[in-house]
Amino acid sequence: MSCVTDHYGQLPHVFLQIMYSYGLELELKIGKYEMFNIVYDVYQQSKNLILNKQCCFGGDRHFPQQAIKFLHICKKYKCLENLEEETSIMRTMLESMNNMPTSESAYNFANLCIVEENFEAALEQIEIAQEDITLKYGSNQFTPLGNCYISKAECYVALGNQKMAKSVLKKLKKFENYGFIIENLEKAITQMPINSNKKRNVRTRMQCSSYNCKNIEPSIGAFKMCARCELKYYCSVKCHEQHWRDGHKKECKKYSKKSTMKK
Repeated sequence: MSCVTDHYGQLPHVFLQIMYSYGLELELKIGKYEMFNIVYDVYQQSKNLILNKQCCFGGDRHFPQQAIKFLHICKKYKCLENLEEETSIMRTMLESMNNMPTSESAYNFANLCIVEENFEAALEQIEIAQEDITLKYGSNQFTPLGNCYISKAECYVALGNQKMAKSVLKKLKKFENYGFIIENLEKAITQMPINSNKKRNVRTRMQCSSYNCKNIEPSIGAFKMCARCELKYYCSVKCHEQHWRDGHKKECKKYSKKSTMKK
């Protein structure tokens, strides 16, 4: 691959595109390892460029998320002997970066903790990422919030906490485009033994969902939830009614067929 040698500092972006678009895990699942060696080579050279501060166009910021995904795949299919060394390097890289938003940084650390099987630490980082999102945007950032709920559910499954895994899955079902992930989580949860582990909060504090309000929830549960979609939260009836007129009426119908509203 000429891109490996003629990268001009952009090789991390090549790695990102490979991870986004190429079905590496699907090939490993059926026992094909030819492409893995190429991806691993691109990963190593990209990592070295970032460590030596030779990449460009923000490759250093966007590389860790897909690199950690790559390490997770390597762990799952046992195709990397020095996994512990690579996770240590990745942790050092994350700690040295100061150009990431809090939510992105915390989510990367959470996924790295999952690779390391430190699930309690992962949950702590997910909480940081989730609250940073919800205090700034309420529940309007569906994709990053959905990702937080997926990671939380996976952690609770790994920890054997069926009760919390079910609670998180219930919340995740309110989001779109997670069909097969939800099916896999449901299967894993069904196979778990019933337990009485301590229950925790599923969501974090929210910013009011009204477009004209920046009020922040003083504690989880202080704001009222839209009972129809169960995704939006309001500090007052006034904000709820205003948001309904401003477009939530149409949006709300996408997520639920319920006819009741809790103000």
